[in-house]
Amino acid sequence: MQISPLQMNSYILRSLEFRTLRGAPADRPIMQGVDAQPRVHTHKDDPRKFMIEMSVTGGSPDFKESTAYFHLVVEGFFEVLDGWPADQVDKLVRYNAPAVLWGACRELLLNLSFRSETGPVLLPCVNFLDPETAAPPETQAKAPRKSAAGRRKKATPG
Repeated sequence: MQISPLQMNSYILRSLEFRTLRGAPADRPIMQGVDAQPRVHTHKDDPRKFMIEMSVTGGSPDFKESTAYFHLVVEGFFEVLDGWPADQVDKLVRYNAPAVLWGACRELLLNLSFRSETGPVLLPCVNFLDPETAAPPETQAKAPRKSAAGRRKKATPG
């Protein structure tokens, strides 16, 4: 384990709306669809400090597709430690800070929803990579490895 060069110093809950359908049908999912919109703001005086504003929405506000609806906005305050290459700061923040903040959103929603009629709502695991970066690298087919017995030389008498 090693300490990440990206550190979250604090976060705040800016706004929250959470609603559930009273007497919800058992065959309807609690939550259908989740969307997150992170926005990165660089500190005006320090290029290694950032505020990530993230809006997270899930469910259907009209309850036609789900029995719960939520919308929350959180702000996370991050810093990239000295020693991390300046040309890699943007990429580190863009991909990792929203993922760290997502965990905070996940816990906020889970704690709140435990007391709801529908029960706990747990956000799914996600990543914030660009689709072209998230694709797995192409793998080259390798020839099957021969067993150890097939590689041994036979002893010759003599």
